[in-house]
Amino acid sequence: MLGLGDLKQTRAYQEARQEEREELLTKTVPLLLQTGMSVEQIATQLDFPVETIQRFAPKTN
Repeated sequence: MLGLGDLKQTRAYQEARQEEREELLTKTVPLLLQTGMSVEQIATQLDFPVETIQRFAPKTN
């Protein structure tokens, strides 16, 4: 029988977790930038690499 630890190791579980993170960052990063936080501050507070936060920052022209 599969335990919770085994379930967390499955590809389906890992992909679902990644999708959840991306959805959260898609919504959160623009809002935090609007409050005046920098990409670096957001990365520090959310414990993500700066490069990851930059991917979710709106592109300005």
